[in-house]
Amino acid sequence: MLVRTSVLTASGFVIFSKVTTPQGMHPIRIGMVGLGTMGRRYYRMLQELEGVEVTALCVRHLDTIQDLPGAKFADYRLLCASGQVDAVLIATPHYSHPQVAIEALHCGLHV
Repeated sequence: MLVRTSVLTASGFVIFSKVTTPQGMHPIRIGMVGLGTMGRRYYRMLQELEGVEVTALCVRHLDTIQDLPGAKFADYRLLCASGQVDAVLIATPHYSHPQVAIEALHCGLHV
């Protein structure tokens, strides 16, 4: 069970400023698909949250994220099947959201 407290808004988007998990539970492992302008903004926001860890990243051109830690994928399907994430944050153009979300849900991930 997640306990969410105080909300931050940025550019009309809402992100929770604190996520707590039951004692002894691992942080929520997030996989990010897309790290363009908005994706990088979300990445920085997630870094500030307690109880959240960005463990995997997916972009078409891996050389653009060499400076970031975590597993790196060029195919969102491999990220979803990797077992390295509990949830996926989609920061790609809107038209690709459904196919990424459906794949993540098929893999038992939160979106």
